Amino acid sequence: MATYTTHFNFYQPLEGDGIINGHTWGLQINDNFDAIDALLWSLSNNKMSTPEGGTEGQVIGKVGGVQAWMTLPSGLPPGGTLGQVVTRVEGGGAWADPPVGFPPGGTTHQIPRKVDNTDYNIEWADPPSGGGGSGTTWTHWDPDRPPTTPSALNDEYSSGTTLDSKWTTVNWTAPSVVNVNTTVPGALYMKCTSTGATLPSKMQPIPPGDFMIVMKGGVQSEAATGSNAGFGILLADGVTAGAGNQVILGSLTYNYFTTWLYTWTGYNSFSSNLFLRTEQARYLRIWRASGNYHWGTSWDGETWTDYAYNPAFTPTHFGVAGLGNQSAAAHITFKFFRYYDSATAIVGGLIEDTMA
Repeated sequence: MATYTTHFNFYQPLEGDGIINGHTWGLQINDNFDAIDALLWSLSNNKMSTPEGGTEGQVIGKVGGVQAWMTLPSGLPPGGTLGQVVTRVEGGGAWADPPVGFPPGGTTHQIPRKVDNTDYNIEWADPPSGGGGSGTTWTHWDPDRPPTTPSALNDEYSSGTTLDSKWTTVNWTAPSVVNVNTTVPGALYMKCTSTGATLPSKMQPIPPGDFMIVMKGGVQSEAATGSNAGFGILLADGVTAGAGNQVILGSLTYNYFTTWLYTWTGYNSFSSNLFLRTEQARYLRIWRASGNYHWGTSWDGETWTDYAYNPAFTPTHFGVAGLGNQSAAAHITFKFFRYYDSATAIVGGLIEDTMA
């Protein structure tokens, strides 16, 4: 049989063209027709196979040892290296190295410890007790701890520098400075410089039913003598200056920081002092149970002294008030105002600190 020299040029294959072992044919062939026939047979029988079906955007995966069309997992970030995992970060996910050697399981307050010298052979174990507090869990009550599910009426005075719109401001004699989370971080601050009775207040409506409201405050006066500056928690029957009534449970610097329950009428006229304690109260609370009101004071937020008193009017609003009645400036801070829809609410929360 005669031998012919024939040139065939194969370029980038189109759909249906032959692929063998992942390599495309693109060489020049010089051979006889028998070799060409063998090549054409090989090309037609070694095409890359793909499964039937599939939709736009799917990729080929492997299920049970068989190729199949699969949808890409949503939300996977770009990048990443071999062995990394997707971890949750603010605003989405990111590739990160997995933690090394930490075993699954464990319980609260347990710590990891080596089992032997083998790398990553770690187990969860209880911390040692004793040893000057090593491994000891210290438990204490924190009266300032916010409630787990705070009410919309609450204000911690720590987010932003603008007083929340739920408050209505009523100033009978305006203080010289009022700001939020600025002069005193995390507090509503007032500086009263008037020589007459000053009672700037922030109020909001009282919801129906039983409740308890708790606040924490503090005062500092620059007057050497005759000081009378304080903070208070109040009940009122309106928010119009010059009209209505209010009673205030207040803690003042007067007479070595005493606590008063006193009333004002007409929003600017002192009426009567209901009781006086020679104590320093930083925490004040008012609660209503079955329509009856009660007042409480505390130095530490844990031990309370309570007093039953029903106002001579029907309160419609509650809030906080600052008091300045001296010739020098009075600095007043309100650290928080918290509402609970129960007359027997537990104020504060348990804190645990583990000393490892």
